[in-house]
Amino acid sequence: MLAYSGAHHEGVTGSSPPSKVSVLIIRPKWLDLILTGRKVWEIRGAPSKKVGQMIYLAASGSAAILGRAMLEAVHGPLSGAQ
Repeated sequence: MLAYSGAHHEGVTGSSPPSKVSVLIIRPKWLDLILTGRKVWEIRGAPSKKVGQMIYLAASGSAAILGRAMLEAVHGPLSGAQ
């Protein structure tokens, strides 16, 4: 599970991120919740080593960068009971 803070829309919709950055691709309905501050964590299939780094956010099905967030923590992997 990824926990992040400070998610916000990029100033220019569809902009390209700077080189050598991480882009997290998220389904549009979840990305909207993240960018409006109503969702602050994301369950992924594998842990990330990008803790403490700014990550860019893109909607699946689009190459456009729509926002960015600071990756605050990684929890897991979680057990089946969790």
